[in-house]
Amino acid sequence: MSRVIKKDLISQVSNKTGLKTQDVTLVVESFLDEVATQLGRGTIVALREFGTFDIRVSSAKVGRNPKEPSVAIQIPARNTVRFRPGGKLENTLAALPVKA
Repeated sequence: MSRVIKKDLISQVSNKTGLKTQDVTLVVESFLDEVATQLGRGTIVALREFGTFDIRVSSAKVGRNPKEPSVAIQIPARNTVRFRPGGKLENTLAALPVKA
């Protein structure tokens, strides 16, 4: 599976819109910072048709050390980000061929 990094996305948006790469970089960085800030405040970030980001709390649990399976390790509760795709994104993904 191939990978697209932030730099690639910025370059593609710059080429598509005709905007300077540095302007697109500023917008993308500002957007990502604002999403992180809002999630940090406990706010749900909903991008209509694309998807929704929210914070979920994974409960504390007991795990095992792979090197010493007999030793139980307490894993504390923590915040995780959940993403749920929106309708347009789900339709786009549903139209793609399934890769094995």
